[in-house]
Amino acid sequence: MGLTKHLYCLLWLFGLFCLINNSAAQSQSKRSSRITSSRTSFGTNVKSSSSSSSSSSSNSNGVNFDCPEEFGYYPHPTDCTQYYVCVFGGALLESCTGGLMYSHELQTCDWPRNVGCEVVDSGDRDVVISKQQQQQV
Repeated sequence: MGLTKHLYCLLWLFGLFCLINNSAAQSQSKRSSRITSSRTSFGTNVKSSSSSSSSSSSNSNGVNFDCPEEFGYYPHPTDCTQYYVCVFGGALLESCTGGLMYSHELQTCDWPRNVGCEVVDSGDRDVVISKQQQQQV
């Protein structure tokens, strides 16, 4: 009878161990999915316009962009709603959505009043350019 009690005790401990182990695995899985979902929702006001694996990128305006460094964020030369992300020397053209404009200082999309861009008539279409870029011209 003593052996049976020990066997039941061991089975009970094994069951408890399995229950705790399973609970820990589920908890880890929930944490991983929260981290993954928060990473995918980051940058919800950003829309990818195009991608390129070369060191320069050309958009629909015919503007070529060469990454000055292998990694970094750089404003679009003529459109304050767009910017380039350089990854391993390849330029990815990104666009701010929801009426936001790219802030090079913050390296993210921000409200236009905080960025300092304005619409300039360029003949057949309006182009949004920064005041800093206008002073350089």
